[in-house]
Amino acid sequence: MTTVFEVFDPAMCCSTGVCGPDVDPKLVHFSADLDWLKSQGVDVRRYNLAHQPTQFANQSVIRELLSKAGTAVLPAILANGTLVSQSHYPSRVELAAMAGLTAGSEPAAHDSLTAPMRELAALAAAVGANCESCFEFHHAALRKLGVSADDIATVVSIAQQVKNRAAEHLDKLAQGHLGSQQSEVSTSCCASTPPVNIGITAKKKTSCCGN
Repeated sequence: MTTVFEVFDPAMCCSTGVCGPDVDPKLVHFSADLDWLKSQGVDVRRYNLAHQPTQFANQSVIRELLSKAGTAVLPAILANGTLVSQSHYPSRVELAAMAGLTAGSEPAAHDSLTAPMRELAALAAAVGANCESCFEFHHAALRKLGVSADDIATVVSIAQQVKNRAAEHLDKLAQGHLGSQQSEVSTSCCASTPPVNIGITAKKKTSCCGN
């Protein structure tokens, strides 16, 4: 019988550990460990309180747990409906034991990713996600780590190229689907956003893009 693993995360922007203003290595390793469980045939399902509250409400074990102790019990993990962990992210060895696996070992202790490499990856992700606060945070962290402006600019340029190429392909796909149905005169709120002059007080915005 396939083991079903359900992970109930606390409220956060995502479960990867790299999309917020700070890289959480614990979440990064846990995500990798869950991928390892999947490779062993475990059915892994993961829920985020911020985005999937219904899953928390519908699972009686989790609902009762939250009603008694609050969100401090998260993350909580169920194995085939039975609570096997709460309040912390278990190691790979612990996860293997919970899933009834005999071959479970920790990943190599050596981490080939240095702090600057992690921050550069996070900065590139911030560019792709258009997250200004994330960009500012990771850019400042890179400067503190002594990463040169040239190296930062190179990574930003690569990230922008990847993002722009994806946008170009999406535009072509849209053009192909819309064809002659596309209106020549755009009425979108984002049709012609003028450049922002940060030295002049902006007029009161009347649309989402300031037109």
